[in-house]
Amino acid sequence: MAVTKIINLTSSQALNRRKFDALLDEVNSVYNGLLMYNNVRWLSRGNVLQRFVDCLEEIRLFLQNQGKVEEYPQLLDVMWLSKLIFFTDIRQHLNKLNMKLQGAFETKLQVFRNGIITRNYKYFPNLKEYINDLKIHEKPDEDQVTEEFISVIDSSIREFSARFSQFKELSEILKLIMYRRCIN
Repeated sequence: MAVTKIINLTSSQALNRRKFDALLDEVNSVYNGLLMYNNVRWLSRGNVLQRFVDCLEEIRLFLQNQGKVEEYPQLLDVMWLSKLIFFTDIRQHLNKLNMKLQGAFETKLQVFRNGIITRNYKYFPNLKEYINDLKIHEKPDEDQVTEEFISVIDSSIREFSARFSQFKELSEILKLIMYRRCIN
């Protein structure tokens, strides 16, 4: 994809990165560079596209200064740019949805945890059925089982929170940047 190639051109080589950062500084951009997409943090895709779109004029200028603007005719193609901006908006909506779902799931994990503590297996129908079907002498030590299940849920809560903490931080920063852009 052209966006990836352009980001790599401007960001992966130290000299180009310094030149592009200097250009952004020269035009008083609110940004200090482009974001690199990271497969590990797939939610970053929307932020990468947003930064690219926000810096589009600076990217064109940089490529023109480097004598490489002709290699990327998409940057002047109205249809291609329309699609890019449309997909950028869609990705941002997906990011917002994922954040809402993530928050809801974190809350749900706490509800699950409380259910296990009180041995109310309402949210674990298969486990509830299995335990109910066991004969008295076959039943596991409920304290041990409860501890183990709580440990799994606590671990899930920590992992879930850690995976999205950076995105939460970026989300707040993006809100501030977008707010500042609207004021100016």
